[in-house]
Amino acid sequence: MSASDSNQTSPASAGANATASVEARPASKPRPNWANWGLLLALLGVLVYMQWRGSFAPRPPVFDEGLSLAQGIDRAGEQGKLVIAYGSASWCGPCQTYKSTTLVDDGVVAWIRRHAEPVYVNIDRQQLEAQQLGIASIPVTILLKDGKEVARLTGAASADEFMEWVRPWTPLVQN
Repeated sequence: MSASDSNQTSPASAGANATASVEARPASKPRPNWANWGLLLALLGVLVYMQWRGSFAPRPPVFDEGLSLAQGIDRAGEQGKLVIAYGSASWCGPCQTYKSTTLVDDGVVAWIRRHAEPVYVNIDRQQLEAQQLGIASIPVTILLKDGKEVARLTGAASADEFMEWVRPWTPLVQN
């Protein structure tokens, strides 16, 4: 056997050494996925910033009375009016646009006050009313006559589109 042969290990002893070195390593802990955490923190930051800057539109003043769906239907029946139910959520971007533009437009507000009892439905807080109205997507504006749906407008319509949408239903209202 040469000198170089004496430094070589047999395959059996090499495998044992390799196994021993693997077993000697401590078990590694799973590392957090920093990219996901970073994305989550960035999203949270954007939401906090939007809240701070007022990007979430408040409830339109025409809906400030806070009528429930049942109260709106009762009052509309007594006064010969329609119910206009608006389905929204704080996290819905198009809802914020609709609330801060169309639902504060002077012509839209005047039409609602003259012809309808306004009911604001926050789909996260008023899940039963949202279910009763069959709200599946938001923003949604629903007209009811005698407690029954007569028209539905889904999406953030402009004031002109809103007025065109309610025009056929205006004769149903006793003025």
